[in-house]
Amino acid sequence: MEKKAVIAIVAIVVVFAAIVCVGLLTQEKPKYDPADVDLSQLASADINPCLEVFGNVNEDLVIDDKDVKALESALKDGTAKNLRYADANFDGVVDKNDVEYIKKIMNASFDNPVEIKHIQRYSDGDYYVDTSKGRTTTIPVNSLAVTASANMLTMFKHLGICDEIKAVAWYSKVDQTLLADYQKFFIDSKFDVEGSPVYRVGGSAGYFSEEMLTKHIVNDGVTTLITADNAASYLNGPSKSYPYGITEDRAYELGLDVIRVAPAATDFESFLADVALIALVTGKDSSIVTDLQSWISSTIKEINNKLTDRVGKGFVKQISVGVSSSNSYSVTSDGKVETSNYISSPTSDYTKVAMAAGGKWVMQDYPWKEGSSSSSKYTDLGKWLEPYHLNTIIAIKTASGFTYYDKDATLSSTVPWSCMMAFSDTEAFYNDHVYVLSGDLPVILRIVYAANLLYPEIFSDSWAEKKNIDYSEKFLGISSSIIKNGKFYVTMEDMGL
Repeated sequence: MEKKAVIAIVAIVVVFAAIVCVGLLTQEKPKYDPADVDLSQLASADINPCLEVFGNVNEDLVIDDKDVKALESALKDGTAKNLRYADANFDGVVDKNDVEYIKKIMNASFDNPVEIKHIQRYSDGDYYVDTSKGRTTTIPVNSLAVTASANMLTMFKHLGICDEIKAVAWYSKVDQTLLADYQKFFIDSKFDVEGSPVYRVGGSAGYFSEEMLTKHIVNDGVTTLITADNAASYLNGPSKSYPYGITEDRAYELGLDVIRVAPAATDFESFLADVALIALVTGKDSSIVTDLQSWISSTIKEINNKLTDRVGKGFVKQISVGVSSSNSYSVTSDGKVETSNYISSPTSDYTKVAMAAGGKWVMQDYPWKEGSSSSSKYTDLGKWLEPYHLNTIIAIKTASGFTYYDKDATLSSTVPWSCMMAFSDTEAFYNDHVYVLSGDLPVILRIVYAANLLYPEIFSDSWAEKKNIDYSEKFLGISSSIIKNGKFYVTMEDMGL
């Protein structure tokens, strides 16, 4: 072939390629109707937590001399009856005796303890300790029994509470990097009511064994039980798995004060108010709450602004999402697949993480059981979700047998793979959009990484990591090198799927 002919052919090919490229670049991309977007479930960035304890007259985060002055002023001008927490001694009357009671709270010590009336978080509806039944909380305390979830222990970590814990109820060891100081509570390999464990007095959630808890009341002087707000499973008495569990009423009969908090809440006003409550009860410095408030509020505002600016506008589609709290997948020796898969309900703290990250809830029509935080199917691999066309499924999973703070350990674990395979007959799985997100992370960081997973074009990997490093260094005492070595979410590609 002559040289001129070759040059002509090459020129034609180049021109054709250029035309194709220009066509691709100028091809109209699909735009998304803003009417299809629902960002109503974003977390609020307007966070103004109040220590919900009677005596906190000015409704800030501490009970101090400012409350004394505020009540004295209100008594003089006749407005005291309008103050929500002015009845410090909870006798039904707001008067000068409440001023003196506030001073007692301020000066409470182990030699001069004081009773307080405070909020109780409850997923069936918050309430206050029932003083008509003689129920209050005596402060300060230094001997606790607690529900030892990662969320709960992280609250204690923020305040430097560890040695005060004498007894725990939980079913598995918490993360050894995030919660290194708390590993001693899980020395017992198995919950056994006949045994004599050092700390563990219950094998799951809020199921506290009366026999074992009593030993700590007698031997360690435990006076207060702190548990979570989940009405479905916490401190409601015996269960099939844990027949020795006590009720809240029985806890009081045993001489314990009961405090319910919301350690996993995306309602950060409640979360931060509860951190302040625990600080008051244990006599700890609550100033960290103000710093947490500022950091969390700033991060939520940043997330919300980016989502409202871009999702549903231009070419960023809102992602429909389901969140899984627990699931499993296994194959028996004879090849039979055994699976279960769960989707958390709209009331679940796990679901609220994805909604706070801009996810769209599309399962309104599913027949959720009243009071249930999830729904499960044991007979398929997620095909039951087909009518809802979920773009993405996120399993929020607390590590079991590995740590998300070690990338190699995370990627070698079978837990993420099992979570994903449990949904292997879903649209999300077919499109490589089933993820596993660390359940050990503080809730605000779960929202950060959920935003990263749902909208990587808005929230990059480096952005999420930077947020994690900043929070961890400021509030958890964890270095940037540890965070950089971690793996806090897992993709299907990571698992070879």
